[in-house]
Amino acid sequence: MPVEIPPISRRRFLTGSLAASVGLAFGRTALGGDVAIEAAPAAPLEASAASRFALLSDLHIHADRGTRTRGVNQFRNLRRVCREFLSAPTAERPAAALVCGDCSLTSGDTRDYATLLSALEPVREAGVPVHLALGNHDHRGRFRQALRPILGPPPFRQITDRHVGVVASPHANWFLLDSLDHTNAIPGRLGSRQIAW
Repeated sequence: MPVEIPPISRRRFLTGSLAASVGLAFGRTALGGDVAIEAAPAAPLEASAASRFALLSDLHIHADRGTRTRGVNQFRNLRRVCREFLSAPTAERPAAALVCGDCSLTSGDTRDYATLLSALEPVREAGVPVHLALGNHDHRGRFRQALRPILGPPPFRQITDRHVGVVASPHANWFLLDSLDHTNAIPGRLGSRQIAW
């Protein structure tokens, strides 16, 4: 499910509008049957800031920040990558970070997503929105549960299937499609309805 986690700002924190601003950004379009596609329109980006994006994929974050997989600590790698792109002068920072699935290490444990959010906190604090999509190592229900404190309850009933999002910019639009078919199974699937959308 592509989801925008907005930047953390003092004003938003103090007014408590963080959860509402994202929750209200979601619209719903039913496409028949038990499939619904949820469009998450993001705020348009300014032309001066919209020429750079941080594209992150296959994060595979585990609840335990010290976990090593194939000799690599994914949590530390993600924090290092975020520090690298945030160290650029403000005018050269990415307009947004796009996470292309596999947020969780293996099967979408709720605690994995909590650790992911803590890893991405410096990005949000720097004013860079983060857009998350799910892959085959994610779990929709647990993902929603973990993000609920940030996003609040969705303004719609439980969605049973695919979700889409668009990140619009002056130079190109990024279409985020949900490829999660079955958790921890290969392959993923887009399906004709998402492609038609």
